[in-house]
Amino acid sequence: MISKNLYMALMKHLFILISLLLVLPIASASPILDQIRDHVAQLKSGIIIMDLDETVIDTHGRKYLSYFEAHQVLCDKGLNTSEECEKALGLSLIDFYRLDNGYSWQQLMSRLQLPNSDFVGTFNKKMVEFYLSGKWMETDTPMPGANSYVRELKRLGAQVFFVSSRYSDIQSLSTHEQLTRLGFIQNNNFSNIILRSRGEDSLTFKKAAVQKIAQYAKLQDIPVIGLFENEPENLNAWKKAFPDATAVLIKGNILIPTELSSGITIVEDYR
Repeated sequence: MISKNLYMALMKHLFILISLLLVLPIASASPILDQIRDHVAQLKSGIIIMDLDETVIDTHGRKYLSYFEAHQVLCDKGLNTSEECEKALGLSLIDFYRLDNGYSWQQLMSRLQLPNSDFVGTFNKKMVEFYLSGKWMETDTPMPGANSYVRELKRLGAQVFFVSSRYSDIQSLSTHEQLTRLGFIQNNNFSNIILRSRGEDSLTFKKAAVQKIAQYAKLQDIPVIGLFENEPENLNAWKKAFPDATAVLIKGNILIPTELSSGITIVEDYR
């Protein structure tokens, strides 16, 4: 559960963010999404493989609360008035949305004029720890148009697999609840959700997961049609495993900058 202070902090920044978004133009979806949808409609079948966080799920609210909680822990709930703690308190949810790369903790700290230091390193580590803790997932929202697009693909006959580096031991139940609440999963059918084990490298996990899906696809004689990821490194590996599939990178959140393989299309959202 979110504490009252955390909830109020998040709501304050959400109201500001919504007021800003209302005046922003909305770009039309890439034709590549229509191509994938039409392919599924034609076959009345097909497999779609999707990552979760920052691919179909917007986790900026969870990132902000992870930052806020890290400050509470490291700066003794505001009682520590050192220069570093005072500067580190200055971020809002808006700052997370304004990042060129939503996973750049360093860029966040630089906005506060905090140079690299042991404090910044510890702060970043603590933020990531809270982010992956399973807390505050009820603050996550769908990427624009993502749940509608996934539901349409399913109605047309696609099987959608969600392959995420969330930890299976502490985020499995909350992931099931979240995907149901947001409309990605129906009828408690969680069999196509694949999460990683703690301590498992993300790329290694993603490669192994799609190999299992490849075996299933071959056994059932179902083509893999679409691949969706926000991490170039992971998407490159998936594209290598399924060269005939249409690969789509969701722009904006990258942990490991990597050059994209050829034949991959970049989009901002699903509208």
